[in-house]
Amino acid sequence: TCSISLTTSGTVTLPLTTSPSGAVTIDKDVVSVITNSGGGYTLRLESVSGTSNNLVNGGEDIPAISATPGSPGTLGLNEWGYRIDGTLGFGPGPTSTITNQPSSSLTFAGVPLLGSPQNIKVTASSSPSGDITDVWYGVRADISKPAGNYSSTVTYTAVLN
Repeated sequence: TCSISLTTSGTVTLPLTTSPSGAVTIDKDVVSVITNSGGGYTLRLESVSGTSNNLVNGGEDIPAISATPGSPGTLGLNEWGYRIDGTLGFGPGPTSTITNQPSSSLTFAGVPLLGSPQNIKVTASSSPSGDITDVWYGVRADISKPAGNYSSTVTYTAVLN
């Protein structure tokens, strides 16, 4: 019998004080997968919505970057996304937490919509003590976005290989 369990560090908060030219904040979610499967697991990420992957605050939103993991891009004004150091097309890290910086050269991808999950990690062996993946999230916004709490929900799924 094979088993698998997944935990995360919880809600990722990206506090940001905007400026006319924009500001960037980056922080991470720590995803841990435990499995006794000798074939390993595949970790997937997707939005909980099939129609929107935007950060939403009432009638206001910040769209996800249109870049993909295979061809990630730097965050433009009023965009958000995710990255995983050293995998897919993101390039090496280390990514670190930043708050209210004028820019970042790190590349990000948009969270895929529900029903089109992105495989973000594939392993080929068991991880009985837990295998950790840092999923970094970043947002860049300027003063055209009203102050408030913008949010979105991302779902991780771990499946046995």
